[in-house]
Amino acid sequence: MKLKKLIISAAILPAFISKAALGAGYSSNLTSTSALANSYAGSVTGIHDSSDMFFNPAVTSAILSSEFVASFSYLDLDVDIDNLKNNNDSVDGEEVSDAGEDSLIPAFYYSTRVNDDIAIGLALTVPFGLATKYNQNWGAKDVSIENKIEAYNINPNISYQLDDKIALGFGLQAQYMKSAFLNAQNGGVKTYAQDLGYGYNIGLKYKIDDNINFGLGYRSKIDHKFKGHTRISSANIREKVNYKLTTPESLSAGLSGNINPKTQLAFDMTWNRWSRLNQVNFYHPNNVLLNDNSVFKWNDSFMYSLGLNYDYNNQLNLRSGIAYEEDGVSDSYRGFVVPTGDRIWTSVGLNYQLKEDLAFDLTYLHQFHSKEKIKSDVNYGFSADSKTSVNVLSVGIVKQF
Repeated sequence: MKLKKLIISAAILPAFISKAALGAGYSSNLTSTSALANSYAGSVTGIHDSSDMFFNPAVTSAILSSEFVASFSYLDLDVDIDNLKNNNDSVDGEEVSDAGEDSLIPAFYYSTRVNDDIAIGLALTVPFGLATKYNQNWGAKDVSIENKIEAYNINPNISYQLDDKIALGFGLQAQYMKSAFLNAQNGGVKTYAQDLGYGYNIGLKYKIDDNINFGLGYRSKIDHKFKGHTRISSANIREKVNYKLTTPESLSAGLSGNINPKTQLAFDMTWNRWSRLNQVNFYHPNNVLLNDNSVFKWNDSFMYSLGLNYDYNNQLNLRSGIAYEEDGVSDSYRGFVVPTGDRIWTSVGLNYQLKEDLAFDLTYLHQFHSKEKIKSDVNYGFSADSKTSVNVLSVGIVKQF
């Protein structure tokens, strides 16, 4: 029996490794059409609409009417794997030209005033959610075939205008997260689990003068205690599995102001504490499979965004942005699930006023990712070169009441 446990644990370990590796690169980062056009510059100071409450709940204090925002972002994720080897030897199997899974990511916001000083808001977002899917017969199918993680976040919040310069905001988060992972070891190993976790967010907006605003926003970590099963079809085994995973807290700060009556400039900086993903412990309460743990040493990361808006006329506002984002995945622990690296964002968009109380947003974004190495010592002898490319087309509406 002990030998059986050891063999089965060795078979499912790649699935656990894949699952945890996704933790360093699973931010969807697609929460607003309007803010995306500026590569999220100006979000923490609230230069767009109610969707900026995602970064700073204090910004709704400046929105004078009730407002509904809907955003739909189509993500085209292209992950190319080249030069796949196992212990420096060539590997048989199909080549992988695109392991990225495309997806449509929605977001919804509503804000309304209680009185002259207080506003309340509600955000429904998918802050985490990426997927990769390799060919069934590719060379490293025993390590990873299909991986998916999704998080759905409900975030009610309130803002209070303290005086003519300072606004404060606070919100609560409820986040449902689910995951599914598949590899070809031992005839096929699938692991799936889910959990509901809770957190909060706070923010501050400060009016420096009539032209310049400063914003500060914080989203807390959320602890998830996953419960699910690991299924090994060929061995007729379905074992319960529990593990803990913490999504990272983030801190954003930024400035925005007008260069002239028609041109607006914004700068935001966001810190993400990806180093929370250091070690994941896997527990099998029925004792059919061995308990195990995996050590990961992801890095905290920063994103720096610069955005420019131009009021072409009373109906059309043109937006653009550029950003540099560090990846949380460390070079030493990069895997096949989301084998990404540092990236440069470039974005363009527009806001068009259809009617006095209805506006339309359109954004295109492209990310340039650096070429990265996947090392054999943390991927069961497999090594490769990876190249990621991201394109996003996003549309949104803003309706005021």
